[in-house]
Amino acid sequence: MPLQAFLQNVTAFHDVQPAGAAGSYSVKTTVSGLEGVDIARITYYIDNSHTYNPSPNNGLFSDRNDKYIKFYVMAVPPSGTLTVELGVTLSGTGEFVFPVEFQYSKNEEKTSVNFPRISLTHEPSMLAANEPATEEVKTEASSNASPEVEPETPAEMETEEPADNLEQKIKDEEAKNLAAEQAAQEEAQRQKEAETAAQQAAAEKAKQEKLAAEQAAQEEAQRQKEAETAAQQAAAEKAKQEKLAAEQAAQEEAQRQKEAEEAAQQAAEEKAKQEQLAAEQAAAQRQKEAEEAAQQASTTKTEGESNSSPFGNNTELTGGNGAASVNELEEETTNTSAKSTETPAPSPSSAKYSIQILSLSKFSQSRLDQYIREHNLDPSKVHKKDTGEWMKISYGELSSKDEAREMIQKLRRSHNITDGFLVTLP
Repeated sequence: MPLQAFLQNVTAFHDVQPAGAAGSYSVKTTVSGLEGVDIARITYYIDNSHTYNPSPNNGLFSDRNDKYIKFYVMAVPPSGTLTVELGVTLSGTGEFVFPVEFQYSKNEEKTSVNFPRISLTHEPSMLAANEPATEEVKTEASSNASPEVEPETPAEMETEEPADNLEQKIKDEEAKNLAAEQAAQEEAQRQKEAETAAQQAAAEKAKQEKLAAEQAAQEEAQRQKEAETAAQQAAAEKAKQEKLAAEQAAQEEAQRQKEAEEAAQQAAEEKAKQEQLAAEQAAAQRQKEAEEAAQQASTTKTEGESNSSPFGNNTELTGGNGAASVNELEEETTNTSAKSTETPAPSPSSAKYSIQILSLSKFSQSRLDQYIREHNLDPSKVHKKDTGEWMKISYGELSSKDEAREMIQKLRRSHNITDGFLVTLP
């Protein structure tokens, strides 16, 4: 293999120590002078007849086949120094020599260096020739040394192989090494991409969780705000309804009080007016009946008849408040006739009578109609007389006082009207 060297002094030291059991060794290779190097690999040509024991101190990616053990350095430390550790257990007795090759890349230019070979024996006393057994075996190589010598295979042939075959083996080996290196780079790239994807996924997950938490918090705040608003609206509506109900109740109570006061006032006024009207009507009726009695007395004197009333003694004429008896009418007739001069009077047969049942200071036709319905009266027999301040309501049109007495009794029995009294129709 041709040696490609550039102005960089790469140095390697092998530290070989017995590992306990016979034929077992710990190999520690320290490489320095790699400042600015991108990637590197180191190949120990230890065939698979010997046992490879991985070291827990070595974290490099490794490749083991039937001819060698290879380690890949994907990132050289900035100090330019790296350490490779491995363990080996020899398969037989005698001395074994293992070549070591180092290849590195700087600015996409590859360089290969043959490091010192490692000589091992089954007995520790034969660890190194011409050196005490207790001393460490350390060898050194420099990239500025003579051009590279092709590494010897672990089991050298007694006869040299043809150059063509050797060159083909070297090319095949280089192709394998290149493929392994490419595979290692691809694996490292996949791992890096996987780590990046995992980091991105974790970041995205954290972002989504944060957004979800923020959205949930906003929704919860919105729900609380809406609940508070709804509660406030409900409280306001309830207060409004209670206020309206209280106002309505107060208005209804005031209306009831007002109606009660008006009813009481109307009742008092009605009672007072009824009493006054009854007194006036009674006085007028007494006067009229006295005049009629006087006229009748004058007529009976001429005919030689006794002085008497057509209704008989002690008989009520109206049967209501303020009604006059026949005896009272006769007494007034006698007194009146003694004091006054005789005047022509209308014929008794031409007078028309009615029974007054109401006297209203505030007339309402609807109230009158309701009264008529309640007492089952005939509307055609109802008479109204407006005297200015009062509307006087009477019932029936009667030709004699006898009919008037019968009508008063009928009103009491059939129509539940007990305070009607006789009046003269105009």
